[in-house]
Amino acid sequence: MRPGPWSTMLLAWLLVIVPLWVSNIVLSPLALARFTSLIAASALLGLFRSRLTRPVLQRFGAFCECQAALAGICLAGAVGSYAAAALSNGYVDHRMAAVDQFLGFDWPFLYGLMAASPTAQLVSKLAYASIFVGPQFVLLALCATGEDARARRFVTIYGMTLIVVVMVFPLVPAVGPITHYGVAEPDYVTATSSRHVEIIEALRAGSLRTVDVGEVAGLISVPSFHAATALLLIWAAWPLRRARYLVGLVNIAMLVATPIEGNHYLVDVIAGLALAAAAIGLPSWWPQVRAFPAGAFRPTEILTPARLPSAP
Repeated sequence: MRPGPWSTMLLAWLLVIVPLWVSNIVLSPLALARFTSLIAASALLGLFRSRLTRPVLQRFGAFCECQAALAGICLAGAVGSYAAAALSNGYVDHRMAAVDQFLGFDWPFLYGLMAASPTAQLVSKLAYASIFVGPQFVLLALCATGEDARARRFVTIYGMTLIVVVMVFPLVPAVGPITHYGVAEPDYVTATSSRHVEIIEALRAGSLRTVDVGEVAGLISVPSFHAATALLLIWAAWPLRRARYLVGLVNIAMLVATPIEGNHYLVDVIAGLALAAAAIGLPSWWPQVRAFPAGAFRPTEILTPARLPSAP
């Protein structure tokens, strides 16, 4: 079976089950039901798009299919990060800070510049938050222009990248520069601040066992998934002549905002970019995934009987 959005989502959830069981984490039933119902509704619209006759409805159905798979992947990633945090131990901030120092990156100085400029703070926060709408915008634009194969390929690569990020996380947990550099009473409260440290400690101690999927926080420092997403979105939108520069500008801004707003070291950002570049280049290394055909493991295959060869 060739990789596709639905097989990637299935893989993500299969990889989450065991860590959830080992860490004794359960999901809030009401919040989980709300999210899964939305995913299921979008998936159903995508399932029957082949029966639609109008091109505009077919393209909307393709968007719903991709969006449903993307939402399922993101949900698995968020839940998986909590299970991974519960199984992690210690922090690696001294190593991350040492690499930043070697690269000549001064995080406290950059933070001071941001704290002194209200305009920069507003732009930075908006750019960093664009990750919540960027994938949907790109998917909608791709499907609307008939590039639904590229949309499915984007969702697949996005999911594979997120899986790797979550798997690496327990090996390199970090409190982040805000805590590491002792910004006890920050002049400027960033988008993520240091709340994730309290959550990680609670998960490790066992005092946090029920996770509300509607209230999950970002726990992962390295590789930076914001950085990886920025590059993936720029790549995915490149065939869109009218949108490529807008998408590029917004995601470059998100990339620049990531060290401060995301409480990241520069090495986190570099690692995220490297991972995304490797994921984008993977199809050229592995011929089997070079092209993601329209029917690459879609749920409709489960509902359609297999065609057997006729007898000679």
